[in-house]
Amino acid sequence: MENLKKIFIKNEYILSKENSKAVEFKKEEDIIYLLPTKDLCAVIHPKRVENSKPLRNRSNGITHSTAFTLFPKKQHTGQQPIQYGYSFKFISEKELDAFLSSIDHL
Repeated sequence: MENLKKIFIKNEYILSKENSKAVEFKKEEDIIYLLPTKDLCAVIHPKRVENSKPLRNRSNGITHSTAFTLFPKKQHTGQQPIQYGYSFKFISEKELDAFLSSIDHL
């Protein structure tokens, strides 16, 4: 996980919050959550993805979590709305690094 944090910092993201469910990074208007799962997965704010066709095409779909505290909520399977964002999965740290360095142009 420390190597992944360094990749975000190298790409000018600031670690703003961390818990057992997600690590929150900010860069200007962008907010990205890194999920501490066995898959290398980052989650981006819905409006950022919905306003970018290249991001929508690259996304692995919507994911929900109460850890995404700065994201909007919508109804999912429970009785109350829950925060959601678009997930992006990577096969390597190098692929994550390339994605983060190119996201400003998408």
